[in-house]
Amino acid sequence: MIDLIMPEAEYLLRIVIAGICGGMIGYERKNRGKGAGIRTHMIVAMGSSLMMLVSKYGFFDTAGADPSRVASSIVTGVGFLGAGIIYFQNKNIYGLTTAAGVWATMGVGMAIGAGMYIIGIVSAAIIIAAQIVLHKDLKIMHMRTEEEMFFRIVNTQEAVDTITNILKDSDVIIEKVSCKKSEDNLLSLKLRVSLPKDFNPHLIIDMVRNNSFVIMASI
Repeated sequence: MIDLIMPEAEYLLRIVIAGICGGMIGYERKNRGKGAGIRTHMIVAMGSSLMMLVSKYGFFDTAGADPSRVASSIVTGVGFLGAGIIYFQNKNIYGLTTAAGVWATMGVGMAIGAGMYIIGIVSAAIIIAAQIVLHKDLKIMHMRTEEEMFFRIVNTQEAVDTITNILKDSDVIIEKVSCKKSEDNLLSLKLRVSLPKDFNPHLIIDMVRNNSFVIMASI
């Protein structure tokens, strides 16, 4: 009897550890005000761990069974759960990170259910750390945006240098330049530029317009 109870106790321990790891991941999401919080992540982790245990140990008495099919079905099932978290509003997609977190939590639960304690626990820690660190306003994570600018200026080197310096001082990168000269000594410029995140391109236009050599400046 004791020989039967001991393995079952270890299996229950795996489920509990998976639930704790899932709850920690969910706690971070809950603090962000996300819909899928502690309970959702705990249930996903514990359920995945339970199904992994059934997949690994539940078919010893069944000849010809393929227990790996249970484990593979977990991935599909949790994928549908993640899809329900994602929604589209005002031309923006929300819930992708939380859905990915739920999917990763499933992996943590499966790993612990399979007895891979270190991999499961360390993976949970890495997931939490990634959620916290990458959610911060890190300069390295700032995404630049592209914009097209049009200028019509007096065709002099001083005018070109002035515009170039204005862009450079504003951390605006010139990606592509198209220019066309006219017979009245004017130069038409079409610039494709890369702007810093949340930068207002109209500030550049206003600065360029303040120069006497500028005939036209627009976006």
